[in-house]
Amino acid sequence: MPLHEWKEPFEFNYNTGLYDLGTEHSPTTCPFKYQGQYYDPEIELCYNRFRYYHPETGRYISEDPIKLLGGFNVFAYVSDSNAWVDIWGLLAGDILTEGLVYRAGGNTLNNYTPSLPKDLNGLSMFSDTDTLKQRLPKADKAQVIDLSKLGDKLVAIDDGNGHISIKPANDIDGIEMKKWGDLKGSDELPNPLAEQIKKSRVDTVKLYKK
Repeated sequence: MPLHEWKEPFEFNYNTGLYDLGTEHSPTTCPFKYQGQYYDPEIELCYNRFRYYHPETGRYISEDPIKLLGGFNVFAYVSDSNAWVDIWGLLAGDILTEGLVYRAGGNTLNNYTPSLPKDLNGLSMFSDTDTLKQRLPKADKAQVIDLSKLGDKLVAIDDGNGHISIKPANDIDGIEMKKWGDLKGSDELPNPLAEQIKKSRVDTVKLYKK
């Protein structure tokens, strides 16, 4: 939705501090603030869908809806707002951009496609082979995935306890995750996310010596 119908030159100036609402210098106003916040002048708070932000104190006055899954500070946004975004406020765990993770099974597009609804939160991977063998004792091999090669269409979330979830980036409503999962077993259809994971694979390891 445009702020201004383009009929004549128009300038919108906005100065902001580190945490405050900022000052607008223009003939119109914009209620949308930093990182998806919407300012409500009646209550003088910024609404972030599931909680409220107080611009004068520079902090949230509502707890993180996912509680301690988002970190020990339940009134925080994300640990690095220059690089991370959590539009819905429901993202749990840290975002990983490098390192190796392990996916049980073979080097196939079908294995790199989530099984829904089990994998609704992301394609399951592990930080090391010991954790993988403990969680999936019947697995006999694993694919080694280099997270730095995932590209910008996928994001890796550290769920804790050695578990990592791979999911579509910026998939706020889960639509892309469902589209991806619907490709399970359909080898004849294009599967770009699974193909990207396959390109990120650097090795295969056996979990048990024969």
